[in-house]
Amino acid sequence: MKKGFTLIELLVVISIIAVLSALVLNNLRETRARTRDVKRVSDLLEVQKALELYRAHNGRYPASPKSNPYGLTCWECNLFDEDANFYDPAKLAALTPYLNPRPTDPLAPAAGRFVNGNNLDFHGYWYKVDPAGSDYKFVLVGSLENINNIPANLRDPNFGAGFGVNIDAMAVYSSERSKTWTSSNPPTITPW
Repeated sequence: MKKGFTLIELLVVISIIAVLSALVLNNLRETRARTRDVKRVSDLLEVQKALELYRAHNGRYPASPKSNPYGLTCWECNLFDEDANFYDPAKLAALTPYLNPRPTDPLAPAAGRFVNGNNLDFHGYWYKVDPAGSDYKFVLVGSLENINNIPANLRDPNFGAGFGVNIDAMAVYSSERSKTWTSSNPPTITPW
């Protein structure tokens, strides 16, 4: 008598392997996304430390390297691409002695900037400072993969609201009043 597997037995084994591999791949995807979000949190906190070191040495936070009414600059963003008043390719160069290299989002394109479409204009790192350099807000917008991976005290539901955009963001800031800044309220007006 020949021993072997029936077609049904083979199909059952193949289906079990397929289900197990789907579970493993899904778990791997979630783990990678969580790891990227953890890197984003770590990068944001490193920038916060660099900003505080800059202030300790200079008596104020760095001025925005771009001149605009919002006291706002960004990198990896594509907002107002034709308007060089926001995009800072030097990535807040004033922090070089305290932070080098600058953080880069794990999903940033090779070109170094997100592209237009689907609110990708807002993706990237944003720095906002009041004219006196006494308060700042530093935000990572749009590239978070799961807001639940971000500690609640770092979540920022307000930043894109100024332009009527609701996208996930996380922020560090120097004071409770700078916490409420959005992308469109200049720090010289509300809430000031």
